[in-house]
Amino acid sequence: MAEIGLIVSAIISGLFFILFILMMYQSIRKNRTAYVLTLSLLIGGIGGIVSVLQYVDTGVASKYFLYSSLIIWSFVYFLIYIFFEELYTEKPNRFRFATMIILLFASITFNLLYLFAPTVNYLNLTGDLAISDILLFLIF
Repeated sequence: MAEIGLIVSAIISGLFFILFILMMYQSIRKNRTAYVLTLSLLIGGIGGIVSVLQYVDTGVASKYFLYSSLIIWSFVYFLIYIFFEELYTEKPNRFRFATMIILLFASITFNLLYLFAPTVNYLNLTGDLAISDILLFLIF
């Protein structure tokens, strides 16, 4: 029986690719452009594939797949923020943009701690990442 994480990652990856295909259809056929959102959906699908690879490989490389997938998801959240910021205003608000950059680099830093310091309690680390992701949507 497959792990629940593998199943959830595969479903999320599939949904991202379906949404990417729908956005490409909207862009080509209906002349509706949302380049940043389309790019974030493509990157999200790639992040889902990397997350699936984490469960397939059980060796040392699985932690590198976890690190890569978390970094990719951080960029997806950042691109979604940029998309919503483009909807709201022509030029991004400097304070919100700086806060998003700080959250992006904080996510990368915490992920590097997990990668190179295996004695770090991962539950506390993911709690910090989850709070960063929640703050992402509360900013705007």
